[in-house]
Amino acid sequence: MKHFEIFKWDPMLDTGVDIIDQQHKMLTRIFNKQIDYRDSFKGFDALKKTLERVIKFAELHFKTEEDLLKKHNYPDYDYHKYEHTKIMDTLKKFESEINRGNSRVSSEFLEFLYEWLDHHVRYEDIKFSGFLKAAGC
Repeated sequence: MKHFEIFKWDPMLDTGVDIIDQQHKMLTRIFNKQIDYRDSFKGFDALKKTLERVIKFAELHFKTEEDLLKKHNYPDYDYHKYEHTKIMDTLKKFESEINRGNSRVSSEFLEFLYEWLDHHVRYEDIKFSGFLKAAGC
């Protein structure tokens, strides 16, 4: 089992697009709150509520990004949307497992959130940052 520490926001994760950066920071807070819940043994109900919150957040966040990318004709829009679809599919799989009562997915869920923050934001979202900034976002 991986040990997760509180995820510290790294300015290198900033896209330079305020609304997107604010939403990324919100995801960081959600992740850190789930670490707190795990470490304080808040349990399965906290995990379920966090996942519900993450799904709602992801839907809003992905719509925000995709609307901006589409509005400004981002050339890799389809690929980025595909990446979002993969993330949502994974979140729905976690939701299915949790709804079946499988509390053992907690560590996997935290690992997934960490990867989303560390990889998707750092490498995928940064790809469009210059493009959107040049478009005036």
